Amino acid sequence: MPKNKGVSMTAKTKSSVVSPATKKATKPAPAVSVAPIAPFAPEAHPSAAPIVSAPKPVEPVKTASSVAQTVTPAELQKMIECEAYLLAEKNDFKGEPADYWTQAVKLVSAPCLA
Repeated sequence: MPKNKGVSMTAKTKSSVVSPATKKATKPAPAVSVAPIAPFAPEAHPSAAPIVSAPKPVEPVKTASSVAQTVTPAELQKMIECEAYLLAEKNDFKGEPADYWTQAVKLVSAPCLA
């Protein structure tokens, strides 16, 4: 058996393996002291008056019969055009434009005639 210049086999094995006990222990972070925060107390502030607002008066709902509205012929034409387009769009433009126009005139004019 060859000689290993004064080093035994057990010494080689032990020196190549590092055990957890031989590792350097890390120090925990130092504790930081934090002063406690006092809860917010609005009454402690000199300008802390209770915020109370008076209820706002409720305006009555305005209905078509209570408000006189004037619609110009150009506005009426535009309203009918828009309504006819929306009706045609709902039907995927499968119907006749004159039918959509007739329905739109009835829908737009109904509140005016009431």
